[in-house]
Formats: sequence, C-alpha cells, structure tokens
Amino acid sequence: MIYAHLYIQLFAFCALFFKVYNCLYVTDGSSIILENVGTQYKLFSTDMKWGTGSGNQLVTAVTTKKNDDTLLWMVKVYEEGKSLTGNKINCDEIVTLKHLTSNGYLAGSHHYSVLSNNYELSVNEDIESGKFQVICENKKNKLWKLGEGVYLKNLKQNGYLSTSKKYEFNQNNCRNCPILHHLEVCILAYNYPKDDQKWKARSGVIINHISDEQGDKYSDDEL
Repeated sequence: MIYAHLYIQLFAFCALFFKVYNCLYVTDGSSIILENVGTQYKLFSTDMKWGTGSGNQLVTAVTTKKNDDTLLWMVKVYEEGKSLTGNKINCDEIVTLKHLTSNGYLAGSHHYSVLSNNYELSVNEDIESGKFQVICENKKNKLWKLGEGVYLKNLKQNGYLSTSKKYEFNQNNCRNCPILHHLEVCILAYNYPKDDQKWKARSGVIINHISDEQGDKYSDDEL
C-alpha cells in the first residue's frame, strides 16, 4: 500500500511537472499577449478602421496591466501539414497571428503607415499577408519560449514587426481620436533588428496535449 501511494504521488508530480514544462513554451493553437521589449506596450486591435491606407481594422500598441481579450492573438503554424494543436512552436517557424475577438489575421500591407512611413499593419482576412517568421533572439533556443525575445518577420513585406515611443498618436497628429496615446505598430521597410522590433509572448491561454480542450490559463509573471 505504501509503495502504491508513493507511486501515485510520483505519477501526479511528473504529470504536473510535464504540464508546467509545456506551459513554458508557445504552442500551436494557443492565444498569447505580445509585449514589445523596447516600449513594454502590448499589441492591440479593435473594431475601428484606419481612415487612410488600406481602410482595414487598425492595429496599435497600448500600455495596460489588464489581460483584455483585445490583446489576445491565436498562434497557428502556417503550413497545414505541420500544424498540430498543442505542439511547441519551433524557432524560425512560419506562423499566423489571428486576433481573437475579431477573427482576422495580423497582416502587413503595401500602404504606408500613418506616422513613420513604414508599412501599414492591420487585421484582415488575407492569410498570405499574415505570414510571420518567428526568429528567436537566443540562437541556442530551438523552441519559442514564453517570456523570451523574438523577432517577428513579415514574409510579404520582408520586414520586422515594430513599434516605438517616437510614433505615439497624440493631440498634434490625431486630435481627440479614439487611439490617443497608443503607439503606431508597423512593418519596418528595412531589416535592422533592435529592441523596438523585439517581442515577448507574455500571457494567455496555452494549449498542450494533456490539458482539457480549453487549455490552461497561464501567465509567465506568476512563475
């Protein structure tokens, strides 16, 4: 009986360890919050549209401590044959980021962004414009880890997802507008990665193979 009890405890511990271990990585089908390293602002979208350029649903970066649904992006491996819900995502993998509340893809555009004159970023249904390569900052990593820096390179525009406090919507460039004090997010027109182009997956709903269908709500700040 003692051995059976110890075996059950050991099995439970191993299952818990495996579950937490899986939650340390971004997995296929998980919904995450993306925080920019240089600004500590989070990638955001809502059902407002750009007044110029593509006219698609806008994307900005906001500063908030709340984990709101408008900040959640579902990560999926682009290639259907490689996509399997719950699998850890490799560094250099091609993924799409679908906005959870509006069900559209984060996508680049040939239109110029409003403030910085780089490439406009929006949410729309064009999956081909929404392909991003996950480039891990730590070249020793083989997998995309929560809380560690990555660059997200848009393949259509061949540039990095970027934001900067230099490009804030304020009363001078966006008087009394609903995105006042948000930062512009864009695809850079050049390839020169630095902190403004570095992002961390912070928190969200992490899907793994041994969790239930809804996945595990997880914040890396809690570890």
